[in-house]
Amino acid sequence: RAGPSSTICRSRTRAGALAGGLLHVRCLNRLMFEREDVVALGGGGSRIVLGESDARTKHVRKILKAADGAMLRVGVVDYGVEEDAVVCWGEDGSLELTVPETNTEFLAPLQAHQRPRVDVLLALPRPSNLERFLCTSSNLERF
Repeated sequence: RAGPSSTICRSRTRAGALAGGLLHVRCLNRLMFEREDVVALGGGGSRIVLGESDARTKHVRKILKAADGAMLRVGVVDYGVEEDAVVCWGEDGSLELTVPETNTEFLAPLQAHQRPRVDVLLALPRPSNLERFLCTSSNLERF
């Protein structure tokens, strides 16, 4: 399913042409929040409001270029995730994300067996920084 935050590309490969010629790419970003950032709404949904100066707001505006009505992936640390949070831009430049009421587990605490085991989460930096990071991280002791 291609939503407003998806990109539709014409395929230039033979396999892609045989499959219909269209490739749907879903936005891979997931904006993460703390529990206190999320306001539970009476109807079962949730709302998150970020100020204009918040780094996540700037990322959504400048990098993702999400317009009103676009769908973004969001998550709450140690709680749930949502694939289709709706973007709404405020007149003051703030970003409001609305999580639909259909996701009843968005604010439910994760049990120990549901939590992913993550040791290092890393976006690929420039090669010079990656080399420095790998040298430093290889010297870290495991806890």
